[in-house]
Formats: sequence, structure tokens, C-alpha cells
Amino acid sequence: PAVDAVLDGKATYLGKGDDGVVFEAGDEIVKVSTTVPYIPENPGHISPLAAVQRLKKQWQTSEAMRAAGVPGILPSRFLVKGDKGFIVRARVNIPDQLSPEQLKEVRDSMRAMHQHGWSLNDEVQVGERGGRMWHFDTGKADKGDDWTFESAMDRLSRLF
Repeated sequence: PAVDAVLDGKATYLGKGDDGVVFEAGDEIVKVSTTVPYIPENPGHISPLAAVQRLKKQWQTSEAMRAAGVPGILPSRFLVKGDKGFIVRARVNIPDQLSPEQLKEVRDSMRAMHQHGWSLNDEVQVGERGGRMWHFDTGKADKGDDWTFESAMDRLSRLF
């Protein structure tokens, strides 16, 4: 239903990132594959099939982190309609300010991510749902190394 809302023009446009367009459909967020980079003049245009494959890999990485027990990773589902891929997740609330307890929860999630070999590779973007903190954008997450782990913790310090 959330994907149909996007396709029918009944979802609310939230924004465009490097590799997807995001909509709100009720209590869910839908990320749609795109072939156009964030800055259209930049190189990086890819085929519709490559865009779907990239989005599917993002979903697989997120689900692998969740399956490994990394806290703060939202369950999601992936599907394809036509020549577009879609990731659907629950909507989170983005507070203006995070409490010390919420920041600790995010820090613990990042540490767990690194312990399992993944790095976020992007700004730390989190929100609250059901009294817990969740990463709402893990699109650039991938296997990491000491350098990417250190970079991720620098980004976390900016959130603090």
C-alpha cells in the first residue's frame, strides 16, 4: 500500500539523496531507486536496472546488520514495481534534541555496527520510535575498516 501511494501521487515527498527519492506514506517511509545523482550535473548517472540493484544491495546490507543483532536498524522490506526498486520502513520521529540516554543508544548501535564489520559511511541520521532510537538512513553502509570506523565515530561526535 505504501508503494502504491507513492505511485498514485498520494504520498508526501520528503527529499532526494544521492541514490534515492524519499516519500512518507502514512506511518511508513518509502525510498525509491533513481538513476539521477544528487547533483544532476555530476557524473554517476546509471541505468534503471543498476539503480534497482544498488537499492537492493542497500536493503540487503541493512537487513544483514539487523540479523547480526546490530541494535537500531529498522526492519524493512524491498520490492520492485516496473523499473523501480522500493525500500519500505516505519517512520521515525526526529527530535530537535537528543537526550544523553538517546545519544548513548546511538553510540552503542554504532559500536555494534563496527564490531560486526560494518560502517555507516554517511552522516548519522537517527530518530525515535517506540521509545527507541533507530537509524533511518543506512543507504551507504557497507563493510568497513579502521579508517571508515574512525570516520563514522567523527560523524557521531558531530551528532553529539
